[in-house]
Amino acid sequence: MNTMRCNSGDALREVAGWVALLVVCLLWASAAAAQVLASWNEGPAKAAIIRFVSEVTRQGATTYVEPSERIAVFDNDGTLWSE
Repeated sequence: MNTMRCNSGDALREVAGWVALLVVCLLWASAAAAQVLASWNEGPAKAAIIRFVSEVTRQGATTYVEPSERIAVFDNDGTLWSE
């Protein structure tokens, strides 16, 4: 009969590995959220876009737009494409 023995040190290392991965993911997500449009210069255009997105994605706001009703538009060298 083949039995598998679980070493508590191995289990602890596995849990520590998963916790470390979770911490890295949370830090990455936090850093990404803090850098909204990081490559853009500060100014009225950037502020207006951030404000607009914040208003239409905040549930409960009068300006909230359901995800199924949102339209994405991409600029392709001056030509607008809607998806």
